[in-house]
Amino acid sequence: MNRERLKELRENLGLTQKQLGKLLNVSASTICGYERGSKTPSDVMIKNLCIVLNTTPNYLFGFDIVTSNDKNIFISNEDFEILSELKKYNLLYKQISCNPKKWINKINDKFN
Repeated sequence: MNRERLKELRENLGLTQKQLGKLLNVSASTICGYERGSKTPSDVMIKNLCIVLNTTPNYLFGFDIVTSNDKNIFISNEDFEILSELKKYNLLYKQISCNPKKWINKINDKFN
């Protein structure tokens, strides 16, 4: 679970750790543990967190939704950032888009 997103969602709703814990029937220290990464919520707790925080498990786990050809594709923030940076280099982006395997192999060869 992406602990930063958990904290962000909680804070966006104006909830303290104690208030969120009360809604979920757990202690504030449990919520704190989730946000610090020292505790891992059960599958049932993840479902309950999503309901209370009005989010999806995909978002809570750090995936974003990108729509392509009317299909939802879930990618990580890191992957999204890489694509966003690459799009700044229009010509390079177009070349890579035409033959991604070729370019990834070229890049990989440079680092090996």
